[in-house]
Amino acid sequence: MKSLSSLRFILIVMIFLHHCNLYQGGGDLAVTGFFILSGFLITCGYGKRIDTSSFSYRQYILRRVFRIVPLHWLCLCVSVLLIWHAGMLKTVSLSDFAVNMFLLQSYVPSHDIYYSFNSPSWFLSSLFLFYILFPYLYRKRSYAWLLFVAYAILIFVVPQKYTMWTFYICPLVRLADCLLGMYLAILCERKIQSHTYTSDYIIVLLITFQIIISQMIPTEISLHACVYWPLYVLIFVLVGTKQASRGFLSNNYLSTLGSYVFEIYLVHQICITMVSMALCRFDLYSTWLVCIVSIVVTVIVSWLVHRFFTTPIFVSASNRFGLHQRC
Repeated sequence: MKSLSSLRFILIVMIFLHHCNLYQGGGDLAVTGFFILSGFLITCGYGKRIDTSSFSYRQYILRRVFRIVPLHWLCLCVSVLLIWHAGMLKTVSLSDFAVNMFLLQSYVPSHDIYYSFNSPSWFLSSLFLFYILFPYLYRKRSYAWLLFVAYAILIFVVPQKYTMWTFYICPLVRLADCLLGMYLAILCERKIQSHTYTSDYIIVLLITFQIIISQMIPTEISLHACVYWPLYVLIFVLVGTKQASRGFLSNNYLSTLGSYVFEIYLVHQICITMVSMALCRFDLYSTWLVCIVSIVVTVIVSWLVHRFFTTPIFVSASNRFGLHQRC
C-alpha cells in the first residue's frame, strides 16, 4: 500500500531530524510507529498464510534474516572503522561486538550495550523477537492481547530508573507495539474499505499535533509507547480504510523513498557522523548544514546499498533457498 510506504518515509524523517538535534519531540513517536507498522505489514503479508499447509516457518524466518542481517553486519563493520578512526577501539570488547553482531544488544539493560556501535540497530534487535514469535502470536491472537495487561502492570511496578530500557528498548515489552499493529491489520482486513475520502492532510495534522504534544511531555512519560497508541490506532484505521489511489501519501516519489526506509534507517546515523566529521574538519559545522548534507548523503547511500548490496544478496539467497514465494 503506497500510503503506508509514504508514512514510513515520514517517520524516518522524524527520526532523522531528531538525531540531528533539530528538535526533541518526534523521535520516540516515530520509533513506536515503526514497531506498530512492522506488526501491521507482517500481518498483511503473512497472516492468512500461517494457517495454510503451504506456510513454511523456515522460509519465513530466512526471508527476515536475509533482509536484515547482511546490512546490519555491513553497518556494524563500518561502525568499528569509525570507532578505530576516533582512537576508541580499546573501549569496546569482543563480547560487545558479538552481542551486537547477533542482534542481542536490546536484551542487555545497559546504555553502553544497546546503543553500542551502530546505535539504531537496537530496533532490529527488539523487532526480530516479534518476527520469531509472530506465527505463534497470530495463531493465538485470541489470547495475545493479555500482553497489554502485562504492559499496564509494568507501568506501575517498574522503578523510574529502569523506564528507559524497560519501556523503550526491551524486546519483550516492545512486542505490545507490534501486537497492536497486528490487531489493527486484522481490523482493517475485516472492515470494508470506506467509500468516503479521508484527506491525507488530516493524518499529517494528527502527527504534527502529537509531535508538539510530545515535546511537552516529561521524558519519563514519553518513553512509554502507550502514550502514542491512540494516535496510531486512528492513523492506521484511516490509512487502512481510505481509497488508496487518492491523496499525496499515494505519491509515487514519496512511496519510492519509503521503499528505501530500511536502508535509510540503518545508515543514517553513520552518515550523520561522517558528515559531521567532514564539516568539522573544514570549519563548516552547523546543525542545519549537517542535517541538509546528511539527508542528501543518506538518500544516495541508501539507494546504492539497496541497489548493489541488499537486493542482490536477497535475490541470491532466494535462488539458493527457494524464498521467492512468501511462505
